[in-house]
Amino acid sequence: MTITIFKTLILLPAAVIALIGTPAVAAAPDASQVVTAQVGARTYYADGTVEVAVDAGTLSLSQCETGQFCVWSQANYLGSFRYKTGTGSKVLGGTVGSLWNNRSTVARLYNNDSSSSVCLEDGVKKPSITASYSAAETVTLSSSASC
Repeated sequence: MTITIFKTLILLPAAVIALIGTPAVAAAPDASQVVTAQVGARTYYADGTVEVAVDAGTLSLSQCETGQFCVWSQANYLGSFRYKTGTGSKVLGGTVGSLWNNRSTVARLYNNDSSSSVCLEDGVKKPSITASYSAAETVTLSSSASC
């Protein structure tokens, strides 16, 4: 009986992880980013970045509010979630697996080495990102309504 219970206790954490997934690990913020506030699971940075600490797989498009440029670390709007607001050049940091420009103006996403970019019209959703943009460091949020 003791052996059965012991085996169950060892296998239980693995089963729980298989069912709910592992916690998301957020990328370390850029050293130049300054934390302006910490409210619950949200960390607010001076450059407009907001990181939300949640388990991977629990986020969806509903997390991205109007006026935000949203990025998920995995395809299909899963994984770690972060968003940018305002205008100007913003540091993304971390992996870009999917995105949504849920703003009324365009955004320009720069590829991994910033040698080229793609203009994202307002409302554009990308459930998956090509490899050349998966480690994008920068997005410029424009005040213009067209590319």
